[in-house]
Amino acid sequence: PDKQNHSAPPPLDFEEAATFAATLAKATLEKPPEPGVLLNVNIPNRGEPAKGVKVCRLGYSDWSQSVHKKLDPRGRPYYWIGGDRKGVDNIVDSDNSCVNDGFISITPIHYDLSDHRSFDYLRNLELSDYPRVGDDLGDNVLGYPAHPKFAKTK
Repeated sequence: PDKQNHSAPPPLDFEEAATFAATLAKATLEKPPEPGVLLNVNIPNRGEPAKGVKVCRLGYSDWSQSVHKKLDPRGRPYYWIGGDRKGVDNIVDSDNSCVNDGFISITPIHYDLSDHRSFDYLRNLELSDYPRVGDDLGDNVLGYPAHPKFAKTK
């Protein structure tokens, strides 16, 4: 069932967001996450304090299709892509569901978007006359950090 509140949202109040951001910044400075990990934080704006903090997975947002051509202050065209969110994803412990239920969500994310589960599929895909060249990726999620900027030298 769609639990999204379709009434007008309460006025924006960033006090709780600012307070929580300062608390989280202090905590992560004292105990940093692994290199390459980013924290995606969402704080509900419901006109009442958050019920608590939950560690979440990324959810899925379905947006109505909307593309608007606009002009910037110098008269150059740009495109505003967006629209209205259509419902809640109903994924257990997703950031969307938790925020909708009144919790602050924290989702650890990283910039390696490789689908490690698909390496074997691609290795076995028939690509006609193109020779297969081996790789050293293995079948498991690569260890941190995946980006050479953060890698320790041998």
